[in-house]
Parts: sequence; C-alpha cells; structure tokens
Amino acid sequence: MSAILNDAPIACKRDRIEPIIRGDYPDPTIVRVGGDYYLTHSANWFAPALLIWHSTDLKEWRPLTHALSDYGGDIWAPDISHYEGRFYIYFTTLGRNKVITADNIMGPWSDPIDLNVPHIDPGHLATPDGRRFLYLSGGHIVELDADGLSTIGELRKIYDGWPIPFPTRIEALAEEGPKPFYRGGWYYLITAQGGTAGPATGHMVVVARSRSHDGPWENAPANPILRTGSRNERWWCQGHGTIFETALGEWRIVYHAYEQGFVSLGRHTLIQEIVWTDDGWPQLGETEPSASISTYPSLSDDFTGAELSWQWQFSRELDRSRYTVGEGELTLEGRGASPTSGSPPLCIRPQDEA
Repeated sequence: MSAILNDAPIACKRDRIEPIIRGDYPDPTIVRVGGDYYLTHSANWFAPALLIWHSTDLKEWRPLTHALSDYGGDIWAPDISHYEGRFYIYFTTLGRNKVITADNIMGPWSDPIDLNVPHIDPGHLATPDGRRFLYLSGGHIVELDADGLSTIGELRKIYDGWPIPFPTRIEALAEEGPKPFYRGGWYYLITAQGGTAGPATGHMVVVARSRSHDGPWENAPANPILRTGSRNERWWCQGHGTIFETALGEWRIVYHAYEQGFVSLGRHTLIQEIVWTDDGWPQLGETEPSASISTYPSLSDDFTGAELSWQWQFSRELDRSRYTVGEGELTLEGRGASPTSGSPPLCIRPQDEA
C-alpha cells in the first residue's frame, strides 16, 4: 500500500502542463476511432448539451456538434464509446442512466433511452468475446444487451474501491467515474475516489485489475496513480481519469482539475503520458509535458446561419420559440426578472485570451 497521503509540498511536473481544453469542461470522456479522437464532458445544466470535440493529435481540438439538442435534466459524467460502427454516449440525468447513439459522430443522435438502472457515472466495456457491460458508481456493474440499449440481469456490486489510508484528507470515499478497459489478458478498472471538490489534494485516480470483467480485483500497489500532492501545486483536485491507447500505440490519461486561484472557472481538461511497469500496472510517465497548442474557432457569431453557433447554450431550457437568427441578427424574447430566471444565451469560454 502507498504511503499516507497528505499536503506535504512536492515538486510536480504537472505544474507545467497546459490544459487541452480550458474552462468549465469537467469529467472528460474520450474515444479513439482509427486516427480520430472524440471527447465530451459533463454538460451540467446547459442546453444544447454534450458538446463533442475532435482531434487527430491530442493537442489541437475543435468543437463539432452537440449530441443532445434539448434540455431534459442536468447531465453528469458521460461515457463516449464506439462499438461495431456505432457511437454511444451513456450519461446520468435526474438520477437515471440513459444512452444515445449515432452512426456518424455528427449525428443525427437518437433520443435518450432510459436504461432503468440507478447510480451515476456510467462506463462502457466490451469484452473480447463480445459481451457488453456498464460499470457504475459504488463499484457496481450490469450487463448490457448486444445492442447496448437495454440491460440484462441484475445490477451487482463487484468492487469495494481502494482503501484510502488514514489520515488522508478527502471529501468522501466517493467511488465514482469507473472507466474499464482490457489489455493483455487483464481487465483494468480506473476509478475516481476522494470527492471531486473537497480538499485540493482529496480527488484521485486509482487502478485495480482482474482476469475477469467482474473481479476479484487487485488494487495497484502504487495507488493513487494520479492526485494533487500539495495545495501549493498549480492543479487542484486532479481526478476522474480515462486511460486509453493512442493511434501510435502509446498510452495517455485524460482527466480534469481546477487551477489554483481560479476555481470559479471550473475544471479544465488535461492529458498526460501513461507508461506500463514490467508487472503490468499503468503509471504516470516521466516525459516532460509539452506546451498545449489547442486552438478553437472564434467565439464571435455573425448570426448568418439558420441556428445559433456551437458556443451558445441556455440554462436549464432550450426554447427555440424564444429566438430567431439569420441575416446577421439575433432576436431574443426576454424572460424572467433577472439573469437567474431569464435563461439568457451563455458561452462557456474555452480560450485563454482576455
């Protein structure tokens, strides 16, 4: 077991990492299809929702489309996957886990399908023999039908989490964000623990592995593999990671973190190298982080299209009867007595520039 986790100051190369997507883009989930990478995040209470980003090099990212066009409840911790030619996004809303699908990343995306299973933070796995499973918070699992749109059998608890040593400063055990994958005869389960927004050092990523998709699980001897070591570091509450293989056969982890001094801006999306130990455990690499070259389209909108551009979202509603757009103009019907009740169009800014 690793040493007791505390707030001891440490040197950290991650202080030099620049986010690949800056701004309030938490709970990143990624899928690779050939040489293309697609990324989406928690949508929180904004609509349209589930903005999908695209990259071919993991450095330069472009927004493509929103997978959900209407507001049906706050959306948390999605999981994007690609299986047998079809895209899937599993997500939690209003205490329910749902799924949408599309044959093309640009859509059209299906209406949400309720899977009728509790818990949060779904994570999809397809086994080498073609079975499909959904992993959920608290160490739970349920099998999916072959089409991924309904469940088979009962929800089961299969993992108790990594026993965080006392006296570690955490918000709660909060066993969330399960992201399973298969490699070299092992099933790996990547989990967030410690709470997402408590002490700066509380959030973490832990790893367990098993020869079977449902355990028994062996916890990594070097857990946690990712965590803020000191509140003096630049990136706070590092966690909610997904480990994936690149098109070049390298491995990376994408995760989120607050920036010290700018917590109100939300959790940014970061990425870092993963290397493998001789005995088959993932750990952070020692490669010096390279500068981010992320670029985004201009946030300006000339309102010449038939719809609002990608950067605009509304808070807890999307009433298209309120606005018209085109020929260089936006006409918006007022609502409410203040911004909190009026649901004005908003932009979650991803850029560094003032």
